[in-house]
Amino acid sequence: MFDILPEEILCSIIHCVNTDPVSIYKLRNVNKLFRKQIDILPSSSVYKYQKSDLQDKLGVLCKKKTSVKTFVWLYERDIFFDLSNLNLLIINNRIDVIKQFFHYSKYLELLFNRFYLPISEENCDIFSLTKTNNPIMVAAIHNRVDMVSLLLELNHRGTTYYYQQLSSILNITIKYSHRNLLSYLVRKHYKDVFNELQRKIHTIIHRFEDCEDLFFYLVVTKKINVTDKLLCGMIIQKYNDLFTHCYPMIQMKTEPNHHEYLKYCIYHSNKEIFTFLLTIIIPDDNLKHYIMNCLRQKKNNITQDFLTFLL
Repeated sequence: MFDILPEEILCSIIHCVNTDPVSIYKLRNVNKLFRKQIDILPSSSVYKYQKSDLQDKLGVLCKKKTSVKTFVWLYERDIFFDLSNLNLLIINNRIDVIKQFFHYSKYLELLFNRFYLPISEENCDIFSLTKTNNPIMVAAIHNRVDMVSLLLELNHRGTTYYYQQLSSILNITIKYSHRNLLSYLVRKHYKDVFNELQRKIHTIIHRFEDCEDLFFYLVVTKKINVTDKLLCGMIIQKYNDLFTHCYPMIQMKTEPNHHEYLKYCIYHSNKEIFTFLLTIIIPDDNLKHYIMNCLRQKKNNITQDFLTFLL
């Protein structure tokens, strides 16, 4: 029926529609004429709805693959997307929409409010993390690496705020064991996270699974210091190739703590490094006694396979 109505009447119908802007925009799908008229519909013709009445509909738009053009149309009709909407866009990895919002000062103020609290080691708990409304922290929590990169680019490098953001991102990365986000920080922001990384590297090796290649990169490029404690972490995670690569580095700096290495090999049933160490160490009665004591410890986690191997 709409196809046979004159354009003037259709325009009057659209201008008289008393519904929310999101619903009006959907009328573009009726036909080409509706699309044309709604695209040029002035802001004054859009019924002024309270934000609370639009909240659910705007949230749905932020969760779906809504076109950038839709967000622009709504913005130009004075429809404001609040911080919760922006964070929904971030969670859903809508980089294209966030980039568009960079053109509007009010959204830049929302995205980069310096009063957002940083995420420190002390408040890096699930409760604090789920309550944060800092967009870049939300991006980090949901492992949106490209979004984190985009938002960091607009931070003022070298400022206290910038370093707080990086420190918070690293804390979140460790908390959630986000491997690709850790890789991004190491490769793109190493100089800026150097001190934090050195201080937390032992925590990192215990929290991250299947990360031997990244630790190889850190060691080969001399971005971390190899310590006895780090070698013990390699034993626990069974990063056996990495351990054999790093062992000579410890030999050059200090006397290797063979007893400690063997203890971790026993506790975590690491046959490969246990065998490697016994090719280097000359066993004596003290060493044999030490190994027997380790086997008797209740806190060890020896597998049946490892016990068979010892036999």
